[in-house]
Amino acid sequence: GGHAFNMGTHEWQQWWQLGEQIAFLWPDRPLGPGFVFSNHRFSRNQRPLVGVGEFTLREYPSLNSTIYAWRAFYENGVPTTFGANAKSLANYRFDRPLILIGISEFSDKETESLMALKQRGIGLVATMGGEELSPDLAALFGVDQQGKRTTGTIVGQVLGRDIVRHGKTLFYPLHFDEYSNQRIQRAREDLLDVLDLNIQLPDGVTGYAHYRGEQLFVILEDRLEQGRLLKLRLKSKPGSPKPRACRMVDHRPATVRVEEGWWVIETPTRPGDGTLLCIEGYEE
Repeated sequence: GGHAFNMGTHEWQQWWQLGEQIAFLWPDRPLGPGFVFSNHRFSRNQRPLVGVGEFTLREYPSLNSTIYAWRAFYENGVPTTFGANAKSLANYRFDRPLILIGISEFSDKETESLMALKQRGIGLVATMGGEELSPDLAALFGVDQQGKRTTGTIVGQVLGRDIVRHGKTLFYPLHFDEYSNQRIQRAREDLLDVLDLNIQLPDGVTGYAHYRGEQLFVILEDRLEQGRLLKLRLKSKPGSPKPRACRMVDHRPATVRVEEGWWVIETPTRPGDGTLLCIEGYEE
């Protein structure tokens, strides 16, 4: 993070207070999906990677586009909670789904890890990245090496190309310079279904959630320029007791009720502001 150039006294004070409130909230485990990219292409290059100027970004387009890809998913209500390098997937111990950016860059070893994760039932959402996939990666997502459907099901289109679902995988045929909020939104229903999240953010709200011990912390960010009542949803486990929720900004309890298999947590927010919730007793 950092300080905006146009911060006034009030904004700076609020930023400082938020930093104080979350300073000791180191995450133990995530509630939402992970965001994964590969640096295999960089590591196999024999000459050093220097700077992030125009030449470097032109030669390695995934450097510049990864942040745009993350933003496109994040602004579509996907609470990405953590990031990871694809080379670490062999050690992935969580059961959360993964969003894979530019799978054309993944190495053979990283592809083997993805195949093992699919066997475990981990939901996988991927974007293409480059012009061609390896045969194993293509088969994993039900497409050919150019990203065209083979065994998968077409669930939408983007830029005249097919978005393909294959079991618990979803494939966006987007290259590195093509990520945008609107393009990811083309198959949003299937996206959320494949991810099978235990958390649903209110419309127009971004955020993420993680555990610290037995407590669940949820960060909600609302860009609407007027205050409103936000309704966060957590999937309820049959027979589980009602969790307790508190707004850490003002230490006031938040209303919790059950609705069609979901816990609905209501919390007000100020114009263009966010809030931090602490939830205790939640059972997945």
